[in-house]
Amino acid sequence: MLVAEDKATDAAIASRMGIAKRTLERWKGKPDFEARVEEHRAAWHRAATEEGIANGVGRIRALKERVAGLSRVIEERAADPHFQPVPGGRTGFLTQRARIVGSGEKARVVWEHPLDVALLRELRALERQLAQEVDAWHKKAALSKEMDAKIKKLIAQITGKRPDTEGVNPRPDGAPRTLLA
Repeated sequence: MLVAEDKATDAAIASRMGIAKRTLERWKGKPDFEARVEEHRAAWHRAATEEGIANGVGRIRALKERVAGLSRVIEERAADPHFQPVPGGRTGFLTQRARIVGSGEKARVVWEHPLDVALLRELRALERQLAQEVDAWHKKAALSKEMDAKIKKLIAQITGKRPDTEGVNPRPDGAPRTLLA
């Protein structure tokens, strides 16, 4: 596994395994050893692409979770009683910060409610990325349908059958089928 990870030098791997570097080098030259290393690499690659954000479905799920989280922040702000009297406060798009105005005994706290541009920018970026991921998914499905059509056409050329008549019983006299026949 250490060889498959390819994160350490041969000397370091040999040392951890308690063997000489030359022994490791000899093993690496054997086809069965290399095959085993490649099996480990392939397994890691499969795990990485089938799970998490490496997988299109995983990326879409993660993006949706982030959008949902930001949407909850917006909903909770919109419901917060402190935001209700503020113009735009019921949208949930505002944030709240305190400012001290004046100094000494005349100092007072003034609450500001600026638009949360960072949150809206992030939400828009996530929505754009989600749309791109979904579009890529649909394009991949369309490409798959296109490939299916090409494969059917190729099979038809090889077998001599038209792809649109697959599964349709021909007329006993061999004449082409029509809607009236």
